[in-house]
Amino acid sequence: ERLGAPDRRCVLVEVGQHLAQLVGGLQHGGPPAFRDRWRATAAASLLAQPDPRVDAVLARWAHDAPEWMIRAAALDALAARGSAELPLAALRAADDPTPRVRAAAASALAEAPGDASRRALEALANDPWPLVRAAAVTSLASAAHRADGAARVVAAIDDPSARVRAAAIDALPARPAGDPQRCTAATPPPRAGEVWRHVAARMAMRGEAPEVLRAAIAFARRRCAADVLPALAGLAERPAQPGHPGDRAVAFEAQKALRQLPFGAPAAPPARSEEARP
Repeated sequence: ERLGAPDRRCVLVEVGQHLAQLVGGLQHGGPPAFRDRWRATAAASLLAQPDPRVDAVLARWAHDAPEWMIRAAALDALAARGSAELPLAALRAADDPTPRVRAAAASALAEAPGDASRRALEALANDPWPLVRAAAVTSLASAAHRADGAARVVAAIDDPSARVRAAAIDALPARPAGDPQRCTAATPPPRAGEVWRHVAARMAMRGEAPEVLRAAIAFARRRCAADVLPALAGLAERPAQPGHPGDRAVAFEAQKALRQLPFGAPAAPPARSEEARP
């Protein structure tokens, strides 16, 4: 049920009171139970009001809470609050033993410009865990790191993990800043043609994961240039293969993209696989 503005204010007041009590208990007593710390991190995310006491506690939990869930949630709360504690807390968490905490740190570092953050993200982009690499690649494409991180994002298009490949393609800028969706004659970003050829090569690969192909189709829409038509048409006309049920859904996505582009034409329906024939 949706809350009205007065009800939301009452809820936030209660959240703020609960958070203050928890922080006060931590400062003047023993460590609170897991349930209370979990509630406190959730409350801190909702109540993004400046409070150095709260941010200091969250930064401490992000580093030394025994449960990885609290460490990751504390980083997320610092990010939601726009806390000044976030950059240092995220840098410390980049070496956390738990992959989900390192992934949270990588996401948080998107908002932390500087050489130290960029070096940490480049290291996380080589993490053994795909979810960490995907988060790091996404952050390297953020406004704070795009100038120095672009080459690493493009390289991730060939990552062994489909999750990382899709994240890299999703993160690629395709239109000039301020014009993300419209097809225009504006100058494309530097190396745009080279990047597109890289993406188009993935689209042409048989057996590529559907999530990567969907990301590539979305990128083609964002690029919105005539040179995307052959790659989209190839996907739209590709027959579904036995054992690859996602192929047909990808083909329909490619057809939809062709119809949406102002210089594209609807492609023929994809051929039916032998399994699909009556």
